[in-house]
Amino acid sequence: MTNEQLATDIADGINDTDSFYSNLSESLHAAAQVLTVLQLSHDAERIRAMGRVELIEHALNSGGEVERLCVVLGYLQQFVSIRRSSPKLANVDVSNLIADAIDGLTMLYRDGGIALIVRTNDQHPHVWINATKLCQALGGILLIAYETANRGDTVELEMQCTEDSVQLQLRKSGMQPSSIDTDMSLRVAIAEANIRAQGGTFSWRMDPFVVEIGLRMASSEGEILSRS
Repeated sequence: MTNEQLATDIADGINDTDSFYSNLSESLHAAAQVLTVLQLSHDAERIRAMGRVELIEHALNSGGEVERLCVVLGYLQQFVSIRRSSPKLANVDVSNLIADAIDGLTMLYRDGGIALIVRTNDQHPHVWINATKLCQALGGILLIAYETANRGDTVELEMQCTEDSVQLQLRKSGMQPSSIDTDMSLRVAIAEANIRAQGGTFSWRMDPFVVEIGLRMASSEGEILSRS
């Protein structure tokens, strides 16, 4: 596969209209929910009738909703940024990148009593990817897995190589959440957008919580290997 062909695939990922508008719609819906809560809680007559203690409590609650709105708007900004920009790619050793992604989370997992197992089978495949964005995506998914886990659970990240791709699978054992909240769902969507914008594949499901990422293999000389 030539660099031009990969660029075309990446453009297709960035221009994945259905996925983009679905994520955008979910973000806007989350923002609208917060605005609705704020609107209902700021009835002028009700506020005038409040005592000092009730006003303080109202202000604190409103502050929490405003903070949540800022977070959702931040997600919206990330989606638009991913959509508009073309990632700068490089030939990257995936095993080294995985080590970087888990480095900041090892202590968190240990303190939470959750086992984090990484299986790379001593392989060092190279892929054509943006290392920073892939590291952010992996770190974000690992953090979500941690947040949905209970003490004693196990989270595994396994890497497998095919002739022309590297497959990463993250799975969580133990009690499975039936769903994840809007914040987590949007964070998964951002990770997905980051991976797809670089020509990769991304899928995830609940019960059990599994995330699968496919990356294009590159040779040690930096060429992109073709699909058969």
